[in-house]
Amino acid sequence: MRAYEGDKVQVRVLVGAHEEGHQFSMHGLKWLAEPGVLTSGYRNSQFAGISEHFEMELKLPPLPGNTTKHADY
Repeated sequence: MRAYEGDKVQVRVLVGAHEEGHQFSMHGLKWLAEPGVLTSGYRNSQFAGISEHFEMELKLPPLPGNTTKHADY
């Protein structure tokens, strides 16, 4: 996935028919637990069990001290 600092990104996670749960995380990024509720709290990880789906909406932040205008998450 290619995106730039300040871009709005939506990530959708779908879990199929797996017996075990899975943990999805993106290091260096955070999103609201409930996208439409500003007081729902931030997280950078989401647990998903059988037949669950989640949508994460986030805005890519600038990296502190980044002078190369490139970021890798």
